[in-house]
Amino acid sequence: MEWIQLTANLKKLLLTTHSALFFFYLPSIKASPINLVKYPPSSPISQNSISPSDKNNNKPTSKPKPKYPTGTGGQPKTRNGQTLGPCSKDIALAALVVPSTVDTGLISDSKNRVFWFYVPYKPISVKSGKARFEIRDETKEVYKTILSLAATPGVIKVSVPDTVQMEDSKWYNLKLSADVYCSPDSMPETDSVEAWVQMQRLNPSLKNKLNQATPLQKATLYEQNGYWYDALTIIAESKRKKPNDENWSRLLRFVQLEKISPQPIVDCCNNESE
Repeated sequence: MEWIQLTANLKKLLLTTHSALFFFYLPSIKASPINLVKYPPSSPISQNSISPSDKNNNKPTSKPKPKYPTGTGGQPKTRNGQTLGPCSKDIALAALVVPSTVDTGLISDSKNRVFWFYVPYKPISVKSGKARFEIRDETKEVYKTILSLAATPGVIKVSVPDTVQMEDSKWYNLKLSADVYCSPDSMPETDSVEAWVQMQRLNPSLKNKLNQATPLQKATLYEQNGYWYDALTIIAESKRKKPNDENWSRLLRFVQLEKISPQPIVDCCNNESE
């Protein structure tokens, strides 16, 4: 086995026009030799370990102008996926997404649709101990659920049921919110974080590669082709099984969420109907 050194130029990514998708890499994954391309997609492939024909050339379409539901107050104030919420927190409520002027990423058409957030609150600090998660397209609500929060702050995963229809090449807005008490005698205030995701089907070549790959190789291939959420899920699940796995902390450090990397991945959440 060899260590794969995945390199990227973050500065170059952040200067990319906002209509393009922002990609980044999983640093130092221990797996059989797969070397990732540098982005943008025109960059050469190192070591000839994956040929250009293996790359998914499906470039995401331009992100639509956000259309938030009535009463949200417009686009939330975020910084690298983190909120500037009502309570003073060392680590804010955050969506684990690519740092950019618009929080975006691809997710495959797999039925295993999972999104990750950091929640800094204990249930006692949240009204009813519950948070709200919703998915919207440009015009309507697609999915909404109530989440019973874990007993301790930490990284949570939110799974979307197979029955929720998400169309190929379409953008969706993700929102996690909770009514929080900043102090024992205060009134609850809403804290929320949002991100965008685009569904995109896997091409046959990439599907074939994934079918033959180990879990970490799959994470590499997903990341290489821009499927951030799929790659993140594999690394997060690996971290849960192997607490000393360094790929998790390297990944979050690379996307400027290094304060979150030491935080636990907690068992959460029980989806409830509203």
